[in-house]
Amino acid sequence: MTKNDKLDELSKALFGWVEEDEDNRSVMLIAGDEESVRNAYRGSRSNLVESLANAMLKDKKLRSMCARALALCERNKENDNDED
Repeated sequence: MTKNDKLDELSKALFGWVEEDEDNRSVMLIAGDEESVRNAYRGSRSNLVESLANAMLKDKKLRSMCARALALCERNKENDNDED
């Protein structure tokens, strides 16, 4: 089984779990390796945002990673705009 097959299998299982109760369940998946990054999500936007916010409140390391990722994104966005 290839890495992509494993990710597809994991995504399918998590998305199936969400579909069993779409009003109350959501999932956000971010997976990366030396070759690529895959992101996928299922569920309501409000549930995803609330879940991420609650996870960040409870986990200082997650909060720090999200803040750093946002800062990198903003910096890269600014650099892209400079090239126009």
